[in-house]
Amino acid sequence: WLTEISSLQYQVEYKLASATSWTLNPIVLPMLYPIDTIGGLLADNDYHIRINSTCALGTCYSVTILVRTKQ
Repeated sequence: WLTEISSLQYQVEYKLASATSWTLNPIVLPMLYPIDTIGGLLADNDYHIRINSTCALGTCYSVTILVRTKQ
């Protein structure tokens, strides 16, 4: 993902598309090209994924993307 200049840290959040609560990955510190991995996803399911950024304005969220895992 692209970074935000005022971000102090990032956290990847994901959930099954049908779920109400998010699973939080460990915090990622700011760097030029931050990366993270998500493990343990179920095959052939839809997931929502977003990035939570702690920035000068408080908490900022990326758009939420929908992905489908392979069978």
